[in-house]
Amino acid sequence: MATVNSIADHLLSQRDTDRYVKGDNIGEGTYGVVYKALDKK
Repeated sequence: MATVNSIADHLLSQRDTDRYVKGDNIGEGTYGVVYKALDKK
């Protein structure tokens, strides 16, 4: 069974972040900031 940390590590891996171009800040709240993103594919 996957742990939350292993899932988070996968989602935040370098390979995944290279796929997107971060855009403007569209919101923020208690737990973080949300950015608009463009998928390079």
